[in-house]
Amino acid sequence: MKIYFDKDIRRLTTLGANVRAQRLIILESYDEVQDVVNLLNLKPDETWMILGFGSNVLFIKDYEGTIVHIQCESHIEILERTHDIVSKDAETQTLASLEISEVEAYAPTSLQVQISANTSWAYFVAYCMRNDLVGLENLASIPGSVGGAVIQNIGAYGREQNENFVNVKATHLKTGETKIFEKNECDFGYRASIFKNDSSWLIISATYELQKNNALYNPLVTYESLSRYLHEYDIINPNAHDVYNAIVAIRASKLPAPELLGNAGSFFKNPYITPEQANFIRAIDEQAPLRLQDDKWRIPASWLIEQAGWKGKRVGVVGMHDQQALVLVNYGGATGRALFEHALRVQKDVQDKFHILIEPEVTIII
Repeated sequence: MKIYFDKDIRRLTTLGANVRAQRLIILESYDEVQDVVNLLNLKPDETWMILGFGSNVLFIKDYEGTIVHIQCESHIEILERTHDIVSKDAETQTLASLEISEVEAYAPTSLQVQISANTSWAYFVAYCMRNDLVGLENLASIPGSVGGAVIQNIGAYGREQNENFVNVKATHLKTGETKIFEKNECDFGYRASIFKNDSSWLIISATYELQKNNALYNPLVTYESLSRYLHEYDIINPNAHDVYNAIVAIRASKLPAPELLGNAGSFFKNPYITPEQANFIRAIDEQAPLRLQDDKWRIPASWLIEQAGWKGKRVGVVGMHDQQALVLVNYGGATGRALFEHALRVQKDVQDKFHILIEPEVTIII
């Protein structure tokens, strides 16, 4: 564990806003969690927050309090699962004793994988694909940590992480309590979870259940840009690896790398809208990408932003990206306030033109 005071933290977030923290605690091992609990309890009235990869947060100004930044070790472990044995030679072996390639001796049901929260989500999905474990391929190349994925309940191309989620281990930094949260205790919703509502929980690890790839597995390819890409490359019956590779390519072509151009990925959520709002949009454009989901109408925030004229528009050192209107960009040297004010301009203009409020997906620290 390391402790700094009046620390520049612009490199700890992918937006790269020019901000500082009054105190920065760097947690280097999960064995130090209780030490952090004790430190925070020395100043019970102090403001503090947990910061992982910083890929979904915008600080508007210097943080007057303590930031607990996670730099702990990463690990991935395949857990034992009950499978139907299809080879008598394998009858006396447990799954835990087998190499991943030897799992072929078992009927293609599923495996559970446990990952430390500080593991890169993109690395975790790539690991699954290398080991022929499928179910998360639509969530390829999403920046951030596994812990952040749980907190945000990330989703893309028609899937959300909670669909394969089993449980999570977390410690409450106020009380020191460590608890296993099962899926039904996490209150997952659209870009929401119990951990987003109560940010005192430090996630230690998460467990997912994934299917062993086989000819019967059908990946989800209904998302328009994904199905269009597969069609363009004449991939008629795509498997999970085809979907993964397609999404990696699509995201690389549209989304700027944060290390090259500061951004937090999708800045706004895709809004649910009323039937009346949907009719208003149809009157503007009959081809508008409206979707009926869970008996509610939705429309991509990126479409609204682009139609409002903000795609690729730059104001000083901030703007919306020219390939993906949903991405707020720091072209270099932007303050958190400048980024926030630009987001407000876009939000207000969209609401004025379409009577639809687009809400931030990124957590804004005021």
